[in-house]
Amino acid sequence: MTQFPTCTIGVLTKPDRIPRGEEGQWLRFITGQHEALKNGWYCVKQPDSQDLADRITWKDAREAENNFFMQAPWLTLDSSYQDNLRTANLTDRLSIILSDLIAKRSVLSSSKILYLTVSCIDFPTSIRS
Repeated sequence: MTQFPTCTIGVLTKPDRIPRGEEGQWLRFITGQHEALKNGWYCVKQPDSQDLADRITWKDAREAENNFFMQAPWLTLDSSYQDNLRTANLTDRLSIILSDLIAKRSVLSSSKILYLTVSCIDFPTSIRS
């Protein structure tokens, strides 16, 4: 198995282009049976080139994506994996991951500042001057 960094998130695109009968290969990624990732695999369906030429709206694109994932084999996925489908769910997950990373970084920065402040206070007067 390939080793990925802990922050890696997998994104499968263009599920509407999977040849009939080969959907199971994608489902193995989403369910973590193949190349499991700490943050999981997501599958999204974006507008095709014709939709883009027709200037599809964001709302209509998300509605079409939702309708797509309401069909087999996606609908047959266990409910615990339904959150790994659709752009909105991917966006939510990315927001959580980013917020966590920012919070961890802020805590580290605050700890360094506190350490430096305490270190300055503890220095003997002769060193500070």
